[in-house]
Amino acid sequence: MHPTPFAHNAEKARALTADPARAALWLAGDAALLAASVTLSLAGPWYLWVLGQLAFGVLVFHAFALLHDFGHGVFFRGKALNIAFGHLASLFCIVPFLPWRSIHRSHHVWTGHADKDPTAGGANRRVPSAGVLAVIDACWLLWIPIFTLAFSFGNFWNPRKIARFTRSRAQLAAHLASLLLLPAAYAAAVYALGAPLFLRVWAGGYLVFLVMSDPILLSQHGGIPQAAAKTKPFPVQAQDAFTRSLIFPRVISRYVLLSFNDHTAHHAFPRVPLYHLPRLAVRGPHDVGAWTWLVGVKSARVTPWLLAPAAKPQTSAYESASM
Repeated sequence: MHPTPFAHNAEKARALTADPARAALWLAGDAALLAASVTLSLAGPWYLWVLGQLAFGVLVFHAFALLHDFGHGVFFRGKALNIAFGHLASLFCIVPFLPWRSIHRSHHVWTGHADKDPTAGGANRRVPSAGVLAVIDACWLLWIPIFTLAFSFGNFWNPRKIARFTRSRAQLAAHLASLLLLPAAYAAAVYALGAPLFLRVWAGGYLVFLVMSDPILLSQHGGIPQAAAKTKPFPVQAQDAFTRSLIFPRVISRYVLLSFNDHTAHHAFPRVPLYHLPRLAVRGPHDVGAWTWLVGVKSARVTPWLLAPAAKPQTSAYESASM
């Protein structure tokens, strides 16, 4: 894998701004996918239900990916539309929008910094007991999806962490309202549809989403040495030293994952919407073929990899090009 210098894409990226027509096309496609998934899930035969739940799982993954664009304020040109659709997307992936937006923005500032990245846990994080570590390793090897849920509830459903990223009581209230919207909406859906019908349409698909999301999320920064004792953020053009993209066939990357797997490009150019990201040829030192990475990490325990201490990071493609 040959890293691509930041400067090769910087000029092109400046022109890749929100495109209302492309945004509308993406949302129309997901609306059709939602309709198809519900129709198939309620059609009757088990095999159509399976197809419907697979489609619904992909839809939830799309909602999770689009939540990032809405949070960065880049999917639409207008702030209000990004916020409104961010809350709508949060209903599908069960990630509260405003807490996610605040914490995720801090993650982009402090990527590569083990102590200050709010999603990295910090160098002084508590190490679980041996029993808990064994359960985590077993879940990873058996494809039991716990990591996306743990990541979400540990960060974006955590009131104490949310409070750290709000500047006023009004902002804290808005963040907590964004969080409480989700259980309220799900309670209303269960009440309106009845638990059996709701679970028939939702449960299998959400499990598909978790199985898809776990390796994608862990791949993005997991197992990459982080810097320690650094007081200034790394510029975006140097964050490829701490970030990984998984390389999938083009059809899967663009239409199933919505380019959410192209995480190195996203960190280098966080203001570029996902629907434009394939137009940038960004590759970093940790980028790897998805199958190669998955076979490697699924053949061993995951906890030593996740709990690796901070160490000297690999030189970024930007830094290499500058030498």
